[in-house]
Amino acid sequence: METILKQANQAEEAIEAIRSFRDCCPNEAQESLDNILLGLYKDL
Repeated sequence: METILKQANQAEEAIEAIRSFRDCCPNEAQESLDNILLGLYKDL
């Protein structure tokens, strides 16, 4: 989902989606989510 929103120049929407569903993800996935968020913030 992040890739599609990023390609559609909707990085802010991707950031909000990840942040809103972050609590649903296991602790093991948090570092990966952080890396995705960092990449999205760089594209803003």
